[in-house]
Amino acid sequence: MSEQDARARNSKTETHLLTPRPPVRAYAIAAAAAIAGAALIVAGTVAALEPVRIVGVVLLVLGAGLAIVALILVLRLSTTVIMDGAGIEVRRLGRRQRIPWSEVTSVKATRHHFIVVASSGGTEFVNPRDDEDRGVVAFMTAVRDRLDANRGYGS
Repeated sequence: MSEQDARARNSKTETHLLTPRPPVRAYAIAAAAAIAGAALIVAGTVAALEPVRIVGVVLLVLGAGLAIVALILVLRLSTTVIMDGAGIEVRRLGRRQRIPWSEVTSVKATRHHFIVVASSGGTEFVNPRDDEDRGVVAFMTAVRDRLDANRGYGS
């Protein structure tokens, strides 16, 4: 990449949405529990067996609760990172943190976190995917390129 290409790329805004994989297993278990619970409620009502109906209600509530918890965890682990020529902005759960490139001293990727170390304190957020995931690799490459362009390094 030439220096001119790096500068042109650095001036554009780039957005990365880092989301975990969908919790398919949790959703499947929640659906099975809800269906079994609904079936037990109907069977208990038809056969006039109160204990069967109670078990059905409990299963239905547990299934719905599991689905809600899985959805909350997906939303909680989702992070939007916006990079432009001036800096990096991290958005998650309604919170925003903006760090100018000039204050960034290092960026680290561990198995479970991205860490942006800055002279003003920096930030840390969850890496919801494997390090080999294409989205994670693209994100780290973009951060590296932006830092290189800000520092005047050639890639």
